[in-house]
Amino acid sequence: MRFGVHVGIGKGFKKTIEEALAKGCDCIQIFAGNPRAFRRTKYDPVLWNEFRRLRKEHDIGPTVIHTSYLVNLVTASKELHELSTALVAHDMELAANAGIEYVNTHLGSYGDQDRKAGFKTGSSKSCAR
Repeated sequence: MRFGVHVGIGKGFKKTIEEALAKGCDCIQIFAGNPRAFRRTKYDPVLWNEFRRLRKEHDIGPTVIHTSYLVNLVTASKELHELSTALVAHDMELAANAGIEYVNTHLGSYGDQDRKAGFKTGSSKSCAR
């Protein structure tokens, strides 16, 4: 069994790994960017490949990207849905490029619409991308 912790990446990937190791963890979850914004983090292959190397060197894995808290895939708002799917797609692409095994997201809130309609909206719009 592996135990993990949510660690920040803002101070550099070396610090990210050091924090996980200091806490006795062998797997981690990160935000790929600001969890309270729709800004997408630019993918820098040199930095992310170094992160991959550090994870392998210290047997840290699996690694999970947690998407922004603002993601809402079941919203009736077209604008919010478009922002959400773009950010989830970005995080999934970043994960694939950086060798990160998982991306975790939450469906969001279906708001005033019927629950079934919200889930239908989320699944049909998200899959159509």
